[in-house]
Amino acid sequence: MNGHDASPTRVLLVGADDAGFVRVQNSLGRDSFGPFALVRESANEQVLRQCEEECFDVILLDVSQQGSQLLDAFDDVLRLAEELPIVVLCPLNNKSIALEALSRGAYDCLIKTPAAYDILPVVLKQAIAKRKLSAQLHASEYRLSLLAEQLPALLWTTDAELRITSWRGKQLPSHALSSGEVLGRRVDELTLSSAHANHVVQLHRRAFAGESVTDELNWADRWYRAYIEPLRSFGGKPIGTIGVAVDVTHERKLLKEIAAAHHVQQHLLPERPPNVDGFDIGGGCYPAADCSGDFFDYIMLPRRRVAIVLADVSGHGFAPAIMAAAIRSYLRTAAVLGHHVHEMLAICNRLLVHDAHDGPFATVFAARLDAASCSFQFASAGHLAYLIRADGEVENLQMPSVPVGVVEDEVFPLSRPIVIHPGDILLLASDGLLEARPINSREIFGLDRVTQVVQSVRGKSSREIVESLHQAALEYSAGAKLEDDLTVVVIKRDSEENPDSTSSQKKVTC
Repeated sequence: MNGHDASPTRVLLVGADDAGFVRVQNSLGRDSFGPFALVRESANEQVLRQCEEECFDVILLDVSQQGSQLLDAFDDVLRLAEELPIVVLCPLNNKSIALEALSRGAYDCLIKTPAAYDILPVVLKQAIAKRKLSAQLHASEYRLSLLAEQLPALLWTTDAELRITSWRGKQLPSHALSSGEVLGRRVDELTLSSAHANHVVQLHRRAFAGESVTDELNWADRWYRAYIEPLRSFGGKPIGTIGVAVDVTHERKLLKEIAAAHHVQQHLLPERPPNVDGFDIGGGCYPAADCSGDFFDYIMLPRRRVAIVLADVSGHGFAPAIMAAAIRSYLRTAAVLGHHVHEMLAICNRLLVHDAHDGPFATVFAARLDAASCSFQFASAGHLAYLIRADGEVENLQMPSVPVGVVEDEVFPLSRPIVIHPGDILLLASDGLLEARPINSREIFGLDRVTQVVQSVRGKSSREIVESLHQAALEYSAGAKLEDDLTVVVIKRDSEENPDSTSSQKKVTC
């Protein structure tokens, strides 16, 4: 033994006689091999027991004495210690055994000459180093395999002919093919659509030509967001492609559902404003997300009257959008039954309190516009509106009541009739307009800026005023995404100097 502190390299010597044992021991001892433990066994059963009971770094198999008989046990040793390197020592006069040993999986084979014992330490070191490197590689591949199997992603490489050369992934496309069945196929063979197959090929050809490609792939019945790069040799020459793709099938289906919901909600908004003699009416709803918790509505009533409603459900997204649709339905049903706007709010509130347990609430402003008297009455459920007179004076319109969906027996008072004079503007707006603000700023757009915009464009149509307010809020936000849905309705009384207004409207037919 060498007197070093490092753990000794354990060598199992099989089949050697006494002289052979001494020669191996001397060979390892005189070289800078480091500390070692040399264990000798002869019988096959003892070799197997040693492999089972002790941990060796390398096996040195001397077939000089037993020849092919010892090689017959070679496979048993390999099966027991398949990752253990085996170096074979063969007699000079029997090179066929050396070839047989190599064919069965030996790491190396040395012909027993004096020179062989000189290089034996180097061969054993290389065998052990290769074993350790191989073990590390297997461990790394195993971790990569676990990672790939846990992620809903695909990882693959192709050759220059765009045939799959490696494949890993949890969800394999194209009729649940195994990784082995995917290998060797062209990338277009993994898609079920002939139209999409050409697209898949073109993406990989672009990557092979040196481009970094990002696009969607449709393999079998699943969609993947793919990132494909050129695969290059050590010299930098493209030899294929390498790609990673994340399964976005669920997201695509969700986006379709969101688009459908958005489409349905947009159809719930009025297609056009009501034709009310002497008034120009316009509205717009701009969701912060795909679906809005805001809405506005025009409900025609008897005797040349129209109910104009704006509601702002707390939050934005699917849940507020569903509640907004319910509120719209309740208010329209109450209007058909002949109720006034304050009664419409009361009926809607009672229904919501029972339907939306611990759900969002909604502020609502409802005004009944009377074209015959050029006046309106309103009821408010926690929502404020503004009457901007022709001279610039602003009147806040609000009643002392809570939002709908909070208190079951809430009473919503009805205002006195309020005359709209020529040039006056009745403005209904959700919080998304007033509370628009830039990133990292607490100063909101506010009522003063709103009225300034209205004053600057009050000579334009109601629809143009709505668009101007929306654009002004976006510009004030300085590119920041609006935090809340933004909804605006403008009711503008025609001026006496221009009784026909800018819109070609006809009288209400009731």
